[in-house]
Amino acid sequence: MQIINVSKLNGKLAGFRAIGTNTKSNKFCEKMYNSKGDIICKFCYSHKALEIAYNKNLEPYLQHNTEVLENNIITEFVYRQGGNVTTKLNDAYFRFSQHGELDTMNHLINFMNIAKDNPKTTFGFWTKRKDLIKEYVKENDIPENVIMVYSNPKINNVMYEPPKNFDKVFNNVWPEFEPAKQNCTGQRCIDCLRCYDKEKDNVIIEAVK
Repeated sequence: MQIINVSKLNGKLAGFRAIGTNTKSNKFCEKMYNSKGDIICKFCYSHKALEIAYNKNLEPYLQHNTEVLENNIITEFVYRQGGNVTTKLNDAYFRFSQHGELDTMNHLINFMNIAKDNPKTTFGFWTKRKDLIKEYVKENDIPENVIMVYSNPKINNVMYEPPKNFDKVFNNVWPEFEPAKQNCTGQRCIDCLRCYDKEKDNVIIEAVK
């Protein structure tokens, strides 16, 4: 078994837990963070959080997950939050990658194995890595309890249909872009659940903060 660190979220995401990885050791994240043009990754909250002194213990916590998830294919998990250790998550809703992005196929396979290991939990899975998802589905089905959300990297370039293999698309726009169409407007995610319900809107639009 491998231990996975689980985070309790706050602010807009209060009421959720998540499994994240280290944004700053992720080559894809670094490339996107330093990209040119109107790319949402340039406003990455995770990079900013990891640069703040009082979060000095967060990076090694996330780096542990990076190394565990990327080094081996895991089929049996132990989940750790603080001093509590369990073999099941038992959350109604759970988030993948509140920090970091998919970096390898092992990482993706292990997230899918976590979902299979917890069939009663609905997982919201945000990613920009269409390439890895496309490769994964050649030989595997995405578990029914996983909601795939494509995180559109381009600001003000709204996609009104999710890409193939995704249930939803999350778009970021400048605040002045068609405010009436913005449907992620600051409410707590646990009170909305638009991203965690396949029957709700499959196009999400949020203003850049």
